[in-house]
Amino acid sequence: NNGKYLATFGTGVQDRGQMHYRAGLNMIPLIEWYRRHPEEGAFLLEVAMGAMAGQLVNIDPATGATSMMYHASPHMRAFDPHSGDYGLGFFGNALEAGAYYVVDAALGPLCFLCVATPQEGGGGGGGGVAMQEG
Repeated sequence: NNGKYLATFGTGVQDRGQMHYRAGLNMIPLIEWYRRHPEEGAFLLEVAMGAMAGQLVNIDPATGATSMMYHASPHMRAFDPHSGDYGLGFFGNALEAGAYYVVDAALGPLCFLCVATPQEGGGGGGGGVAMQEG
């Protein structure tokens, strides 16, 4: 989700903010729809997980300060100095946080926000998966 924010208004240069705080809100209906209809495939899960993880990218690792988005344009490449409504986006993240291991018919095993480690099977010869949150 990239919100248009005119940090360079009046300069003639456009800027797009990556993972605007609304990404954390927009992913709520996506992840809830996926939970109710997993048979529709992994696309909704991929988009929702991208937004969930992306919301956490807006925390400056050097200071711990939150930002309403990251300015990814080559002339900016910086966290926005305003926290804006970061709390709203983080609410969506906290509300819907989870790790997902799915076996998609087209893509095979997928692990979202987790680490899957194949395990050797027991007496039946089949293997399993040990999952850790990532």
